Amino acid sequence: MKVQDISSFEHHASIVHRGIVLVEYYVSWCSPCRAQASIIDGVADDLNGKASVARLNLDRSRNAAEALRIRSVPTLVVFINGMEVRRFIGLQSRETLTACLAEVIAGVRAP
Repeated sequence: MKVQDISSFEHHASIVHRGIVLVEYYVSWCSPCRAQASIIDGVADDLNGKASVARLNLDRSRNAAEALRIRSVPTLVVFINGMEVRRFIGLQSRETLTACLAEVIAGVRAP
């Protein structure tokens, strides 16, 4: 599955309201963010369409950082239908993110 690039904060709102979504917030000059990008690509592949993965460059959408209270990058947030359910700050492993999303997916599908 491909990671979707979010072009603006307005576009962000339409993306995070579509089921389970992991969003990576980053800036292009950040070394940990560049390392996180390849990990996020792997997580997207692991999901097999069970959730979406997107990224937003905060250099292009500074109002998003303020609105979402993002003070460090990379920041990764899991949303369910627009509601934040989990937040990670700093570089995260593929295993950590995949396990978190598996729990969220299982919880959403549980009776």
